[in-house]
Amino acid sequence: MIGKFFPGKPTASAATPEGERLYAVGDIHGCAALLDALLEKINADAAGAKRRLIFLGDYVDRGEDSRGVIDRLTAIGAREPQTIFLKGNHEQAVLDFLEAPDRNEDWLHWGGDKTLESYGIANIWQKSPSSLADALIRQMPDAHLRFLRSLDLWRVIGDYAFVHAGFRPGVAL
Repeated sequence: MIGKFFPGKPTASAATPEGERLYAVGDIHGCAALLDALLEKINADAAGAKRRLIFLGDYVDRGEDSRGVIDRLTAIGAREPQTIFLKGNHEQAVLDFLEAPDRNEDWLHWGGDKTLESYGIANIWQKSPSSLADALIRQMPDAHLRFLRSLDLWRVIGDYAFVHAGFRPGVAL
């Protein structure tokens, strides 16, 4: 089955920077407690080793604590400046909603309602998109908005490319 997706002979193992362990984490979706548990496992695995965290996006929406997730990620970035944070479609959806709420209210149905709730915004379904966007701007710490706006789309480390995306078999990268 795997040959269908990766035809041809296997090549040599891809290289990472000498002595560095890379940990890629994707699709946290507002689950701060699960992020904490995963970080504990990573810290135990990497004990004494040089490590770099690469977060692949989708930090917000669906789960109960998007605000807590972004709090943790910004704290990690402050402590470990080599950490990489990439933008997922859900972060772009938040930014699009803030820019044009009436055109991007679908975000609320993709889990954006949970993100708003995590910032203390209640009665979401009784409010207009523009009033919700205004409330989010008021409730969201400036550091969170700066974080969302600063996210990269992709990064290459050694022989690895990191991005919040999938691939289609038969479509060239």
